[in-house]
Amino acid sequence: MSENIEGHILNVIQTVAKAVPDTTNAIAKINEIKRTTGISKRQSKRMILESETYAEIAENFKKLCEGNPGYYYVQRIGNIEMSNLRDILTLAQREFNKEDTIPDVELDKEWLLKFLDTAGQTSEIEKQKILSKVLVGQLKIPDCVSYRTLRILKDLSKKEIEVFKKVLSCSFKYGNAYILIPKGFKNNYLQFADIMQLNECELMDSSAKALNFTDYTRLTTISDRYLLNIKNTTNHSISLDCYYFTNSGIELALLMETNEAPFENIKELALKCKKEQTTLEMFELIEKQGPILHYKNSNLLDIN
Repeated sequence: MSENIEGHILNVIQTVAKAVPDTTNAIAKINEIKRTTGISKRQSKRMILESETYAEIAENFKKLCEGNPGYYYVQRIGNIEMSNLRDILTLAQREFNKEDTIPDVELDKEWLLKFLDTAGQTSEIEKQKILSKVLVGQLKIPDCVSYRTLRILKDLSKKEIEVFKKVLSCSFKYGNAYILIPKGFKNNYLQFADIMQLNECELMDSSAKALNFTDYTRLTTISDRYLLNIKNTTNHSISLDCYYFTNSGIELALLMETNEAPFENIKELALKCKKEQTTLEMFELIEKQGPILHYKNSNLLDIN
């Protein structure tokens, strides 16, 4: 055992041992109160017995730590996990509106245990916010978050979450799929290494796949701010290679607040979709009601 670790353990034991004289002092105070006030003998006897019990517990815990220092850390870890869980449940409570209704469906016990395990080990605030939304989403729509997604989220680092949000910020929705058009960016806003990192996290497939369209294709940005129309003026299918998010990536994306990338980056991506015999239009969305889209009648690309 190194001197640093040994010294830290000794400090821990000394801190725990301090509870013994503190408790003994408390007993003396109670005896003083008993002599100088009208407290009943029954009350004072009960208080003394409680204090003596606490002193005995502290003394036993001290001896236990001296022989097995790991016990102290088990207790400390448990306290930290409960604190993390409390923070996440507090955040989750704020996600509900008064008019929200929860389906009368009991949470799957195995899912709940996996969630509590993940929540207890999460102290980073951004990840806690995501977990609070995961719980709320699961309560409102049972089975909207899979076991796999919980496992992935448990292992995500703060940096990986930041990369995920950055990639989402310049991606598009196509029906139920989430896609990224694999082209370079100015100023290195996004790099292929980011895609590879998300592939390792099981949030994105790093193998580009074809998006085929024959007539009129509509894409919207992740936060539904822009609408991209791609019109095929030929009689045959045109393909566009894209990276697709995994099901877990989509589940997390639906529960996260993601800002759009700068418009110049969105526009740059949109222009990469331009091929022979296609026309492009991009509009700013006003409102989205299911499949019905309302947008400003001004083409932001103006290239056709």
